[in-house]
Amino acid sequence: MHIVLIEPSHVVQAAISEMLEPAGHVVTALADPLAALDMIKADESVDGVVTAAELTPMTGVELCWEVRLISGEHRPIYVAVMSSNIDGQTAIEALDVGADDSFKSRRRKQRSMPS
Repeated sequence: MHIVLIEPSHVVQAAISEMLEPAGHVVTALADPLAALDMIKADESVDGVVTAAELTPMTGVELCWEVRLISGEHRPIYVAVMSSNIDGQTAIEALDVGADDSFKSRRRKQRSMPS
């Protein structure tokens, strides 16, 4: 599966890519949702999208809607929306606009370095 991952944190991009790539997935990680949308439109090999909900200038829910307009019977695209603080309303909005799944991602607590 060719997955486009849209996430502003490069640390989170690397962590998710490290989970998906050993399973045989090709991951293209981007921070900019508009650049991701252009890539998804241009590259028909993309068949999966994992996006953060909290993006600018377009939210993950808005991106999901745009991806649904691109996908169709001849080009199915799996879409998942993730958030570290997803609330019920965001999950409902994501599913309403066509996300296949929405989930809460866990952020690790920052540890302070001993002095």
